[in-house]
Amino acid sequence: MKDSCVVAFSDNIVCSSGTMPSALNRPYDDITAIFEVASRIPIAQLELVLHPQWRVTGPKLLPWYRHIARIFGEMERTKTRIQSVHAYRDLGVFLSAPEAGSRALGKRLLEQTILAAKYLRADQVVLHGWNTWSPDLCLEEAVTIIGAMAKAHPDIHLSLENIPVSARDWSQFRLLAWMLNRPDSRVGFTLDLSWSSLYDNFSCLLEFLPYLTNVHVQAELVESSEGKHFRPRYGGLHVEGAIKCLVGSGYQGPWTLELNPAGRISDFRRALKYLQHWVND
Repeated sequence: MKDSCVVAFSDNIVCSSGTMPSALNRPYDDITAIFEVASRIPIAQLELVLHPQWRVTGPKLLPWYRHIARIFGEMERTKTRIQSVHAYRDLGVFLSAPEAGSRALGKRLLEQTILAAKYLRADQVVLHGWNTWSPDLCLEEAVTIIGAMAKAHPDIHLSLENIPVSARDWSQFRLLAWMLNRPDSRVGFTLDLSWSSLYDNFSCLLEFLPYLTNVHVQAELVESSEGKHFRPRYGGLHVEGAIKCLVGSGYQGPWTLELNPAGRISDFRRALKYLQHWVND
């Protein structure tokens, strides 16, 4: 049963499954732990982070179907909704690879992620569109694949996250602008506040508000004699100020808590309540 200490949580507060098992001192890919924590926090919406360990390798690369029914069953048992599915973090490595075979694998993995999202009744798929560490990217090929998948599956929103960039001659802002502002683009934008903090570019990324479909609040809730505040994983962004700016700009989509680090279930409860305060106060 959901914790009763907090009621009337709004439908736009979401919790990432990525760090939830750590609250039970369990491995990050432990499916049972994810939903055990979900049943003990005061919200019922998750962003499900997919892990390579869940992919069944083989000629047909049909992932999840060994796991998807189990995940769906846990959703039903705990009355939890999957609001979004976060594709494998290395998906962008395949999509932007110089080898055609790697890109073909990326395309298949992206399509299978979309099918998994549909099965789980999710609204969107969050994805990494490029290789964070590579100085050279095949971006035209990557954006072509992503655009084709978005067109083929209009009932699922594909949303590019502002992950770090190492590519020569590309900034995070310029890369996103190039991928999002295409005439035929059907792709949305996931704003990770911690990655924005790393580059100190929050004000620049506000240009992409028309594409914004998800906000990742990747942060630690710090409590001191001066009160509480979210501390981003990197940089010095005033997270609460960024949240109020986005709310004031009219953003009404999901706010996804990526609690980092997360030691106990009570950490999630406090952080979710605090996020709710800033989003809806």
